[in-house]
Amino acid sequence: MKIILILFLYFNFAQSAFAEDVPVIVIAPSKTPQSISTVGSSVKVFTESDLDKSTETFLHNILNYSSPGVSSYQSGGAGTQSGIQIRGLPKRYTTIYVDGIKQSDPSTVSNDYYFDDLMKSSVSRIEILKGNQSSIYGSGAMGGTVNITTKKGKKGFQKNLDLVTGSEQTFNLSGSISGADETKDFWLGYEKFQTDGESAMTDNKETDAYHNDTFVGNFGYKLNDRIKLSANSRFIYSFLNYDSLDSQFSTDTDDNSQNWNKEWNTSFGIIHSPSKKFDQQLKLVHSYNDRTYDAFSEWGSGKSEAEYLGFRDAIYYSGNYKINLDNNLSFGVEYENDEMKYKKSLYRGNEIKSFYYDLQSRLSENLYTTVGMRFDEHNEAGNEDSHRVSFAYLSDNKKTKYKGTYGTSFRFPSLYENYQVWTSSEFKGKMTAETGRSYDIGLEKKIFNDKVSFDLTYFNHKYEDTLDGWKDSNSDTNSYYHNQPGLIKSEGFELGANYNYSSKLNFNLNYTLSRTYDGADMDDALNKDGNTGGTGGGAFTDSRMVRVPRHMIGLNTYFKFPDKNLALNLQTIAASNARDYGNFNSPMHGSSYADVKLDAYIVNHLTLDFDYLPGYDIYFKLINIFDEEYNTALHYSQPSRSFKLGLKRSF
Repeated sequence: MKIILILFLYFNFAQSAFAEDVPVIVIAPSKTPQSISTVGSSVKVFTESDLDKSTETFLHNILNYSSPGVSSYQSGGAGTQSGIQIRGLPKRYTTIYVDGIKQSDPSTVSNDYYFDDLMKSSVSRIEILKGNQSSIYGSGAMGGTVNITTKKGKKGFQKNLDLVTGSEQTFNLSGSISGADETKDFWLGYEKFQTDGESAMTDNKETDAYHNDTFVGNFGYKLNDRIKLSANSRFIYSFLNYDSLDSQFSTDTDDNSQNWNKEWNTSFGIIHSPSKKFDQQLKLVHSYNDRTYDAFSEWGSGKSEAEYLGFRDAIYYSGNYKINLDNNLSFGVEYENDEMKYKKSLYRGNEIKSFYYDLQSRLSENLYTTVGMRFDEHNEAGNEDSHRVSFAYLSDNKKTKYKGTYGTSFRFPSLYENYQVWTSSEFKGKMTAETGRSYDIGLEKKIFNDKVSFDLTYFNHKYEDTLDGWKDSNSDTNSYYHNQPGLIKSEGFELGANYNYSSKLNFNLNYTLSRTYDGADMDDALNKDGNTGGTGGGAFTDSRMVRVPRHMIGLNTYFKFPDKNLALNLQTIAASNARDYGNFNSPMHGSSYADVKLDAYIVNHLTLDFDYLPGYDIYFKLINIFDEEYNTALHYSQPSRSFKLGLKRSF
């Protein structure tokens, strides 16, 4: 703590050379373009250049530890269940948007989004907002929001082809055609990934294959200077062999369960700009998710197929009015209808109607503020409102930025939480939203002729009315969701630092200290009838949120050899131990439910880039070069030492 304070004070008063920056424009904080220097929220931007340079295939691997306060976990290798966690909070508290379309599956337990199948070839930009964003993005945006933009056609006609191969018979092919002229633009892309895989489980060596076919298309047509039409569509079809945990109720062991997943999102929009001061947009959205599992039943009834279907139809209207040079008003009206089917028998739906506004103001030459509110009406869970205020103060010729936010937030119950098949009538359809509040305060600074820059932020999040389950004393199996008094807390520091020694040598460091408290377990350790067992069985190793290490470090080192067409990048990821949920078949706990601790780890990936052939980009990547054995989820191993060989060609 003392070291962080000393660094804060030193960099605050350190002298630096003065030079004007090229402004970085972001859209996500208020759904309207603004300079990142005027934004009070903590924002991390991945540009198209950043993504093209990355040798990762899946977005969750790109985001993992590449920004302070952001981490991911995965239950095995490619295609297995993964999630993004911001500021130590579970993935259900982070909302995901692609081209302004909310990405979540209404048939999942918490109506959240799995990153399993999302690949990077069609993506041009990612903006990560950290902290409460419910005043703009509504339910679920309690820890932050990830905003993804797909590629659009550029002037002329372009073709692109990427080919990657590697260990375990891994093959990744992506290609696209795109173009634009004065009135229209288009981008069409296809990406195929397949691998024989490794075993996802730590107790066997058989392989878990994964296949993914992704199609993405965007089209824009300019009717005149005031009206433009846009259409976006993405379809993903994937297949996965996976290892399911042995059930406490069955002697069957299945290391070859199967999962088929289909995901389709499409939207049609009209953009209208009647004047230089005012523009508006109307977007119609349809989303469809189909997850089918073929696995042994936990009830010992043999192998069976289960299908989960999630649907969303939505209408988004947004407007932006430039009041004057110092004030800008963004606002919107939204309607969402979520539905789910389970095993073709259960059919449920929910409606949410919303209105929001966000006012960005420059109060003085160097002080920028944002005030926003949102009002949501849920047909079952009632009404919720959320608020946000933020500030950004620039000094030292824009080399120093003080920033801070305060906001309230909420998450409505999911369809599963409200209407699970065996839910007690005492709670069914009667649950209310989880609610929370958070604040953060930080400092961004550039020193030493802009060679060093850093971003230090303190954050504090608290959420209550948590949705979790209690055990029925008359049954060892039924767990009923309800609002409980558990308080979830997460607070800590984020430090991001860059040292650009030269164009041939630079370092990027991300460090997060997370102190978390899982009140859903610790404040409700007893079950409904007062017996021990409760939400998590009562046998807790500690009070932390699961799968969140207290210390997380990501370090990237880039070096280009002088007078040679060769560059290397070393990525180091380190994490302290983490709590995770045990289960009934954990050999260390016999037949009782209990927590465990995942070991700390340090893993390194090395990439060599070759620039010998004009027009081609060739790279070789060695993954987990020291063959570290580590887990980010209990029982599921992360990839052992392996390699990739990639070839890119644009023409």
